[in-house]
Amino acid sequence: MQDDQGRRDARWFAERMPSKDVLVDVLQGDPVARLLGIAKDRAIVDGGLVVTPRAGADDAAAAAALQLATATAKRLAEEGDQIQLTPEEEAALDLFILLVARPAVFVQNGRVNERPENWPEVARDEDLFPRIIAGVGRIETAAHDKIGSGFLVGERRILTNNHVLAALFGMDLEDWHRQPAVFAQHCEEHSTQWTNEPAAAPFFELRGELGSDASSTARLTRVLGHHLQVDMAVLEIDASPPGSRRLPLIGSEPASFVGRRVYAVGYPVADSRNMWNQRITPAPVFRRVFGADEESLGMKRFSPGTVLKWRDDRVFLHDASTLPGSSGSCIVDFEDRRVVGLHFGGRYKQENYAVSLWKFREDPVLKDNGVLFN
Repeated sequence: MQDDQGRRDARWFAERMPSKDVLVDVLQGDPVARLLGIAKDRAIVDGGLVVTPRAGADDAAAAAALQLATATAKRLAEEGDQIQLTPEEEAALDLFILLVARPAVFVQNGRVNERPENWPEVARDEDLFPRIIAGVGRIETAAHDKIGSGFLVGERRILTNNHVLAALFGMDLEDWHRQPAVFAQHCEEHSTQWTNEPAAAPFFELRGELGSDASSTARLTRVLGHHLQVDMAVLEIDASPPGSRRLPLIGSEPASFVGRRVYAVGYPVADSRNMWNQRITPAPVFRRVFGADEESLGMKRFSPGTVLKWRDDRVFLHDASTLPGSSGSCIVDFEDRRVVGLHFGGRYKQENYAVSLWKFREDPVLKDNGVLFN
């Protein structure tokens, strides 16, 4: 359970812990050293892909958090989910779960090269992932500032979020529904500008991978449609980027959808900040899972998770690890191997949100703007 202050009980963590066999394997020997190695692989690398500590990284804080996390994980496994957790133990378990059970793995050379401990599907499907990865790109300003994610859903068609467009327009991220008329006007004005002045148009970057300067881009040309009720927009690009691939969208709800194992592909950029301009995610957690520099932030990531529940009849909750910048990521079903959702937001210590795409198969915003289901 979770209270109004975001505190969670042991059961919440137990539900997200690795399987018993994986947990036993991870906790044997020197688990802190092993987990620090995993963290460095995922968050701190140099341009040559050689793992090196970042100057000023909070190694001591991360090590202390992992020491507490492994001790708490052992206690949770031995004593059950009725134990009482301190706030410090909760924060430590966050780091443990993000590294082991809900990782955010770099995509390199169009592939997922890591084998997350709790996800045997990754090894099973390693030759299938490039087909999805080749359809996901990073949305950037004309100056190459990293804004969000999007994916190919038709001939020169991209699906992303309304609030990603708001960021491109320099608007408040909530203005797409707070000021719908103003947002619609911006969509029209920027579409005209992007068409008439291609050099001013934002980019859709298909690569954006860690340790690689390779690029495959297209320019945005128009906002074809934006939904008024959910955070979803369809964009046109001027050409299909070399090596790109349209993603398959599921046309109906999978059986037993809640609890299904899924994954997100997108470009986490930065952490949310509160009213005091502080990171929401504890610094050791953030640094060790996502990094804190240009080498690691805003690069393509693969993040497995599960479908938690329905928020309403159009939006489901999931727990794949995401950040701002992940907005516009595709959510893919491991078993069906098609896209089930469009990620659009989340809250640390709580859950992430995604639009269930099959619910909009006949919606004019998708159907009339070239979005294909299969």
